[in-house]
Amino acid sequence: MESDMNITSLQHPTVKHLVKLRHNRDYREEHGSAVIEGAKMVSEVCQHIAPKSLFVLDQLLVPSGLKSGPVVTVSE
Repeated sequence: MESDMNITSLQHPTVKHLVKLRHNRDYREEHGSAVIEGAKMVSEVCQHIAPKSLFVLDQLLVPSGLKSGPVVTVSE
């Protein structure tokens, strides 16, 4: 799976969106989205739904056969 973009700045609009998703329940409900983290949690959720997008530190962390929207590489 190839990366569609690379995010390295905390000021990136996508990062700001993810922070709002993480901290604001109304915002999550409005967008029909949530942030999940951790290999085990992602793997469990992906058994039931395909994520809208996947953010990883390294492309090697993407589970094989995972179907998702864009895969985005981010810096720590």
